[in-house]
Formats: sequence, structure tokens, C-alpha cells
Amino acid sequence: YQEILDERDYYAFQAADRLGKDYPIQHRPIRASRAEMERLRRRPGMRRALELHAIGLSGDGRREWYHDLKQMESREQQLAGRLAADRGWHARAIFTLAKADYFQDLEIRFPLFHMEAFLQYAKEFAIEPVWALAIARQESAFISHARSHAGALGLMQIMPGTGLSIARQLKLPFRGERQLLDPELNIRFGSYYLREGLDRFDGNAVMATAAYNAGPHVVETWRPASGAIDADIWAETIPYYETRKYLRHVFAYTIFYDLRLDQKIEGRLRDRMTAIR
Repeated sequence: YQEILDERDYYAFQAADRLGKDYPIQHRPIRASRAEMERLRRRPGMRRALELHAIGLSGDGRREWYHDLKQMESREQQLAGRLAADRGWHARAIFTLAKADYFQDLEIRFPLFHMEAFLQYAKEFAIEPVWALAIARQESAFISHARSHAGALGLMQIMPGTGLSIARQLKLPFRGERQLLDPELNIRFGSYYLREGLDRFDGNAVMATAAYNAGPHVVETWRPASGAIDADIWAETIPYYETRKYLRHVFAYTIFYDLRLDQKIEGRLRDRMTAIR
């Protein structure tokens, strides 16, 4: 446990819980001079990418961005991540810092975006706002127009059929899948669906999170045949690799969002990850 504490990830947090130690979190924001940022902004590729994004041609902007990013050294890529964050292009900022192999700037990697909606619907449906934020961060990296290969849409990646079902339960009009690209509605539906998962799985956030990724029916088949099993052990036995990875990311992200919202850690993984029955 001691050997992995410096990793600052899900397993390091689990180890810290077992050792009774603070979580190994180090926030080191990217510092840059005005001259450095000005040189970056003047790069033709960066200018084209940002202008295309600003007029709604994000796909073309992404292609320009990636092409220019490949020509940069690691330091320039870090600065590009900061530039994207400053312009509110959060997904590009997140992916750019990953490309630069720089994971210490928690403000850029875990943005506070659409916070009014996240806080409002977390309160309405009695869920932790950091949980909903972690789900959105994992699902779409805050790309409001995101579309998955399976057809899931928006910030919290709601399937059209699920959106129709939620709209009926909330007694709201549903005019088709494009409605799910509206960030506020998507956050409302995603938060409701998390609440629904908690209710279905007796308040167990681990099972509800797994169900958000793999579907509630299949998660039912993963329940222990008898007794209870520790959540971290259960998570490692899930037959779907994607869902195992999903759980690790989401629950680690809740810790980072605790820090972003309150500048302190409100919950430990051992408290959020209760035994599976």
C-alpha cells in the first residue's frame, strides 16, 4: 500500500484508506508568462482552431488543434491545454494535458462547468453533486454535443430511449433526441437516472454507477449469490473491463471534485463504496 501512495489515482486512494493516511493529491497549476501565451496564440494552427470552435465548427477546430499539437514539445502542449481552458474549450484542455502527460493541474483537468444545473438537480434528486460531475467528466469530458457510437447523447450520455422514459416519469415533453443535447436538460435527466439507480440498488452508489455504464439488468446478475462482498473487491470481479475501468475513474474523480468544490475532501472512497449485497 505504501509503495503506490504516490500514484494519485483510484488505487492510491484505496491504499490511503487502508493505511489511514491523507490522499496523495498534489495540485500544480501550469504557470506561464504573458510572452509564452502570446507566442502560442499567434501560431496559425492555434488561431484557426480557436476561431473555428468559436463559430461552432468544433469538428474542424479539433482537426486543426490536433495537427498543430503534434508539432509541439511537451511544454508547449501544456500551455495549449491552459489556452483551451481559458477559452472555455474544456474537452480540448483535458485531452491536451493528457497528450502532454501532465496530470497535476486539477483545475484544468476537472473543470466546474454548468455548475448551477449540477447543484440544482443534485439537490432536487438528493445525490452528491461531485458524483454527477464525475459521471459527466467520464462520459463526455463536458462535450455538450457528444454522440457515442451506441447513440448516447450529451454531457451525461443519455440514450434516446432512456431520455423518453425519464421525460415520461418527470411528466415533461420530449420532442426527440436533439433535446438531449441541451446541457441543462441532459444534466437533469442524468441526475434523475443516478437517483433511480440508487433507489434500485438500495442506496449503493457503486452498483448504481456500474448500472449507468453497463445497464441495470446486467448489474443485477452481478450481485453476490449470498451475503455481502466489499465493494472494491466486487468491482475487480466485474466481467466487463470497460465497467471496471469506469468505476475506477468515476470514484477517483469524486475525490478531485470534492477538492474543486470545497477545497477539502468531504468523503473517503471507503464511505462512498459500501458493501455489495
